[in-house]
Amino acid sequence: MFNKKNFFSNLKKANKIVAENKSQQKAMNTKEKYKSIASMQSFIDKSEEKRLLLLNVLKNTQAEDVDKKILEKGVVLFVKLLEVIDLVEEDFKKNNIEFKTITGAVTAVKRSKIADWFNEDSSNRVLIISDAGGESINIEKTNEIVLYNIPDGYRKYSQTLGRVCRGYFDMSYVHLIQIESSIDEYLCELISSKKQLENELLHCDNIPLKGTSSFNAEILKKIKKCKLWKS
Repeated sequence: MFNKKNFFSNLKKANKIVAENKSQQKAMNTKEKYKSIASMQSFIDKSEEKRLLLLNVLKNTQAEDVDKKILEKGVVLFVKLLEVIDLVEEDFKKNNIEFKTITGAVTAVKRSKIADWFNEDSSNRVLIISDAGGESINIEKTNEIVLYNIPDGYRKYSQTLGRVCRGYFDMSYVHLIQIESSIDEYLCELISSKKQLENELLHCDNIPLKGTSSFNAEILKKIKKCKLWKS
């Protein structure tokens, strides 16, 4: 016998189950999407093309406040992923570039010694820092920083740039290895909007972004077709 009350009650329950399943599926799809994007970004960061671009920037980019290359002057290099840092270190060894690295695995005492090494004479030296390396160190000998990646979020961006923006120089220079259609490009746009909001609220403009030198070279077009970014 048809029971109108039971029918609509069961229909409501069924609709709820369907909605919950759709919500779960959407969450799973979103998770897989971001996982895929993160995997793609990792591949780009590890690629020989991007690493060669980094070497080119270090060796050939002119420092704006002095007549020499930024590597000759000394530079802080921010790299997000530890596995990418390993590759960059190998590249530096092959190219006879003097460097030291600060990551979260480096003790406070050793961090201080590495900072002292760089501050003694930064000429032709690179100080590589990770997210964790962007904290609790003072750099006095250079106002040049290269971002191999954009730090995640405005706070980390500010903190990382703070390594070379501490008042020892009138100006600081940021060089960005930014690849088209990548997470770095998205984060750059996001941080730009937050910086603009900060300027409007606090009337301050002490953290460079618009004056950043960006190096791109359309690398994605050169990376294997099976790994190309989907537009």
